[in-house]
Amino acid sequence: MDPMLFIVFSCIIGYLMYRLEQEKKKNAKPDDNPFSFSRSQQYLLRTIEFSYKNADGEPSRRAVDVKRKEWDYFSGFCHLRRENRTFRYDRIEGEVVVVDTGEIISPSEFAGHEV
Repeated sequence: MDPMLFIVFSCIIGYLMYRLEQEKKKNAKPDDNPFSFSRSQQYLLRTIEFSYKNADGEPSRRAVDVKRKEWDYFSGFCHLRRENRTFRYDRIEGEVVVVDTGEIISPSEFAGHEV
């Protein structure tokens, strides 16, 4: 096969594959990917660190493996207490650190809504 013809065919095939991929992305539904999380669920199964005030107003520094997120609270394994605990978003003081990435986010960003 002529090398120039091979290059032309390769370019056409590459372009068609690119267009097909773009169409798939355009028509994809959120449920199409079972591993995609909504923005508010993206921190599930991650370890976070934050300062927290309990119901009595006592401050502590917590590291938690996040297992579940609800509207007003989240729960997970607390490294300080060494057991599963539930935490309210509005009692988080300051920023939240995602341990594995070092990402620093606000409590509202972590909750997925204004806190």
